[in-house]
Amino acid sequence: DMSHYEFWDTVKEKDPSKRKFEYEDIPRGRIVMDMKKEKFIVYGSKKLIEDNQFQKTIIGEFSLPTEQTVFKQDFHYVDPSDLEISFE
Repeated sequence: DMSHYEFWDTVKEKDPSKRKFEYEDIPRGRIVMDMKKEKFIVYGSKKLIEDNQFQKTIIGEFSLPTEQTVFKQDFHYVDPSDLEISFE
C-alpha cells in the first residue's frame, strides 16, 4: 500500500549502494501483460528499450517468454541522463 516513490526508501535500506541516489535518478520501467494478445509489454526509456543486454536481463530476471515479450518506449520513463535542465 505504498507508491513506488515511497518504496524507494525500503530499497535504500536493503541495498546501501543505492543510498546516494534519489528515486528520480534511477531509470525505471514497467512490465504489463496484454491478456488479449497474450504478450508481455516492457515499457521504459528509449535508451533502455533499445539496449539488447537490457532486454536479455529483463527477460531473464522476470522469466519472460522471449517470443511473447515486446519492448516499447514510453514517455513516462525518461532516462535521467537524457534530461537537459537549465536554470539560467
